[in-house]
Amino acid sequence: MLTEYLVACILNPYFTTTGSSVPSSGTSDPALGFRIASGVVGFDMGILTSGTAYIQNRNVTGFVTSYNLLLNPNGGGVVVGTPTITSGGGPLQLGGGITFPATQVNSSNVNTLDDYNEGTCTLYISDGTNTTSGAILNYTKIGRLVNITGPIYNQNTTALSATNILSITNLPFATGQTVDTLIYTSSTNSAASVILGEAGVGSTGLLLYYGGTSIDGINFTKAVYGSPTVMTLRVNINYYAAT
Repeated sequence: MLTEYLVACILNPYFTTTGSSVPSSGTSDPALGFRIASGVVGFDMGILTSGTAYIQNRNVTGFVTSYNLLLNPNGGGVVVGTPTITSGGGPLQLGGGITFPATQVNSSNVNTLDDYNEGTCTLYISDGTNTTSGAILNYTKIGRLVNITGPIYNQNTTALSATNILSITNLPFATGQTVDTLIYTSSTNSAASVILGEAGVGSTGLLLYYGGTSIDGINFTKAVYGSPTVMTLRVNINYYAAT
C-alpha cells in the first residue's frame, strides 16, 4: 500500500520560509515548506515570514488554478480555534465567530449565506425637499434580510412642508423587492397612530401613508400628524436587500 502511494505521489520537502504571501500566479512559492504532488496537482504547505502557516491545493504548473480540498470527507468533525469538540454538534465547530468580508461576495447558490453585517444608519424624515437632522439606528443584515429597529426620535420638523407626503430616507441597503412595513407614531391623530411605509424595488426610502395602502390610503403629512414642531416615528423595518 505504501509503495503504491509513493509511486502515485512525489513528496517534495522544501524548507524555505522567506515568502510574505501565498502567490496566486506563477510557479514559484518562496514560503513553500512541503509538497505532495500527483502529476500537475500539488498539495502544498508552507509558513509565511509573519509566522502564519497555510495549506493550498493547486496546479504546480500555474498557481492561478486551484483545486478543491476535502476535510474528513467520510465523517468526523473539523474543529477550528478550540481544542474541544462538542458531542452531538455539527461537523464544523468553531472557537469563535465567523467573519465575512467587508465587501460582500455575492453567491448565486440559494443555500449559501454570503453576508452578515451589524452597523448603524442615520434615518431622516423628508418632505421630498427638506429633511430633519436624522436619528442613528442599529441594523442587522443576514444574507439579504435587513432589520432596522428603534425610534427616529424628536425630529425638528420646522423646515418640513405641512402638505407634502413624508418619507423615511437613507436605508442602509437598496430594497430588492417591494416593502410594506408598519410604523408607529406619537401623533395625536388616532387615525395616524399607526402608518404604512412603502418602497418599490431599488429604493433607499419609504413613502408614508395612513388609512390603507398607497393605492387607497392617504398621504401621511405633517398636517395629518398634527403640524408639530417635533415628530417621533418608531420603526421595526424588515426588508430584503437587492444583494
